Amino acid sequence: ILWIAVRYRERQPLALFCFAWIVASLAPALNIAGVGQNVFTERYLYLPSVGFAIACGLAAAAAPVRTAAPVAAVALLALLVKTVTRNLDWRDDFTLLQITERQSPDSGYIHNLMAGAWVQRDQVQRALEEQRLAVHYEPRSSVYRKNLGNILLVFDPAAAVREFQIAIALGPDTQELRDDLALAQRATA
Repeated sequence: ILWIAVRYRERQPLALFCFAWIVASLAPALNIAGVGQNVFTERYLYLPSVGFAIACGLAAAAAPVRTAAPVAAVALLALLVKTVTRNLDWRDDFTLLQITERQSPDSGYIHNLMAGAWVQRDQVQRALEEQRLAVHYEPRSSVYRKNLGNILLVFDPAAAVREFQIAIALGPDTQELRDDLALAQRATA
């Protein structure tokens, strides 16, 4: 798009605007540290796609009709197929979480969410595996440690005590964590 914008800036100043629009609207999302867990999220492309769509329209208007029509038809078909397949991913929260986990296998955040989904499905062993992965990828998260401790209460109260102690050390030290620790300590007695 930059090449088109610079090459045709006198004849088509809107092309340069489209490039500037895409860059300016993507700039906040390029601050990788600022977006946190959601680095690869489709919503960051909504606003830049306006500039891209206008640029595509300009290219189609400049192309001969016998070239533009087949290219537009192929592009439309490709977008239709992608939309239909992506919509299948959104049929329910659990499916979306599973797909997101495959796309981001090193995300403690996603593993923590999957653990919660498995707990809701009464699959506590699978929830334990997921929560251990969450802690593995983000060992300094007191929330993930607390969640692991709660799941461990079912299997190994002594291990739950250790997780709650680590969660308290990582902070913030809350009454809820202290209550969870006391519950785990009573379960070991």
